[in-house]
Amino acid sequence: MTIDNEKAAARWRRAMSRRWVRFGLAAAAMFAILAIFHAQIARGVAGFLIVERPVGQADYLAVLPGVVGQSGVVDDAARRYSRGEVHGILLFEPPVSRAVRCGAWPDKVDTFRAELERRGVPSAAVILLPGPCRTTRDAAGAIRLWLEDRPKTRMLVLGRLLRGRCDRQVFNSVLDAQQSEGVEFAAIHTGVDQGNWWKSREGILLIFQNYAALAFNGWNGPSQPCRPAWTLEEFENSLPTLSHQ
Repeated sequence: MTIDNEKAAARWRRAMSRRWVRFGLAAAAMFAILAIFHAQIARGVAGFLIVERPVGQADYLAVLPGVVGQSGVVDDAARRYSRGEVHGILLFEPPVSRAVRCGAWPDKVDTFRAELERRGVPSAAVILLPGPCRTTRDAAGAIRLWLEDRPKTRMLVLGRLLRGRCDRQVFNSVLDAQQSEGVEFAAIHTGVDQGNWWKSREGILLIFQNYAALAFNGWNGPSQPCRPAWTLEEFENSLPTLSHQ
């Protein structure tokens, strides 16, 4: 029995050794493929999140709240208008912060409108939709109401490149089928993009967050609108009252 046990143990060690060799070779091959084709694989990972496609003309360009104030957005919007690609630009009224209310910080949308006018876009071509709009969902809700009296309007939504599919998902959940057919998406091509996202922490976070958002919304359905920010009066009313003895 001892000899048989030793032979069985030897066979088991040889089998395990072969398995580890095969595992090592497979891992080495996988790492070699990743090393050689990592750029193409990374572009493919980011490409799924991009829904931008060429659009000839649209009636309006809607600039999402998340990109107002980013580098190059004003130039992009003004260029599209000057070329006749769009006939008007939609902006969204942001919630007014205390810093803006007291004059310590300029309003981003007012600054954006002034920069558009400085680049030749007439003020009559810029429409401010009522809000407050902080998120893409807020903006989609404002557009839905605005499109009710304009059913055949063609709209181009300008957002971040790697958030395209998430933005499309939000708009599809807010707009009705007819409204969604007239909406296409464009992106501002600055900073992190499909060709360099894995080279920066911001790009890696963007990819992770957008895939997580797609998975979460796909599993749980569209999220509810965010509650509005507290006002100073609401905050003070929420504080416990002091009892004097």
